Order: sequence, then C-alpha cells, then structure tokens
Amino acid sequence: MAGESWASVEAELTRLHGQGLGLPEIARRLGRTPRALRQHLYRDRLDLRRRVPAESFHEAVRRLNARGLDDAQVGKEIGRSKSYVFLLRQQLGLKANRPDRTARGRESQRRVKLRYGMSLPKLSWARDRVAAMAMGWPAGCTRKHAEILESLFRVGPATPAGVAADAGRHIRNTQSVLRKFLKERWVTRRRVFRAQLVYDLEPNVRAVRQAAEERKRGD
Repeated sequence: MAGESWASVEAELTRLHGQGLGLPEIARRLGRTPRALRQHLYRDRLDLRRRVPAESFHEAVRRLNARGLDDAQVGKEIGRSKSYVFLLRQQLGLKANRPDRTARGRESQRRVKLRYGMSLPKLSWARDRVAAMAMGWPAGCTRKHAEILESLFRVGPATPAGVAADAGRHIRNTQSVLRKFLKERWVTRRRVFRAQLVYDLEPNVRAVRQAAEERKRGD
C-alpha cells in the first residue's frame, strides 16, 4: 500500500481500528511502520481512542453534511481529517458544502460600521490619508503614494527601480504611480545617460514637504 494516498490509508486504518486491532497490527497489514502511522495521526490531529465502526462515520458524515457543514468542519466533529471526510463523502455521493465565509465577512463589516461609523473600505481609505498627512504630504495621497514621494524627498532624483527598492514596492506598481504623479505635476522626469529615465519631486512639492518637516522640528 506504499503508493496509496493517506486518505485511503486512513480509511483502511479506521476500518481495522473499528475491528479492535492495535496500531502495530494495523501497521503490519497496511505495510507501514507504527511510527509513520503515529506521525500521520498526530499531524492531522486524528483521534483513534474511541473504537467506532466505520459505518458510524458514514452515518455521521451524511448527517453533518445535511446540516450544511463543509468537509473540514465535519472532520473536526468526528475526529478525522478533511481528506478522509472528502473520501467518505465521495463514496456516499454527497455534494460538497462550501464554507460560509460570506456571512462572516458581513458580520465583520457590521461590527466595523457600528464601532467607527463607516464601512471597512472607507475606514482603510481614511487611515491611509491620515498616515500620508502625518508624513507631511497632501490629504489626497494614499499611504502607498506617500511612501514613494517620501523616497524621492529623502534620496533625491532616482530611477523607477531605485524608488521601488527604497520604498519597498513592486517596480511595475511604482512606475504606474510615478506616471500618475507626472500627470498631476508632482514630479519631473528627465533622461540621463543611455536614455535612462530619472524622476524627482517638483520644486513646489518639495518646498511644501520641507515646510512640514520644519514645522515638526519646531514643535
């Protein structure tokens, strides 16, 4: 049985254990070592302390599946792995129940709105703006934009690759943001040797950021 999946081995292990056989005898019949079986049981947190006939697991899977539980939830209820429950469900011809993540997401959104008076996307948007303003950049900046502008302010003229590396951003994302800044006249662009593009802050933008830095020092 060396080529079989652990789900198949687990099904046979459950059947033999239901007959009252011990782990050494089960390992011998399955062509595995007792240590390998113990590691499998520990890894998947399986519980073989109760000797339950395999038919009871079929009934339990059928009953819990009818209640709307997914394979992982059924596995927790009967002390078996998700893959084993999947195997039993396939044998019984039952349809899979999808985890209800949507309901949990709606509940999370509801709690956030009750606490902060706004939805989760708006809260994230507001936090980004506050973080950008705390760094001394205009309120229209997001945190991502502020990090890129801050890199140009500290380092000076740089290529998109240099800005991305300094700000910890992906190069394509950085290039897209820099093009946006160029349209809004927040940065300038010029070519240097070998037609390489270098970006820098517009003088008025740098002056606004410098004034914010001086106010921080004065406080």
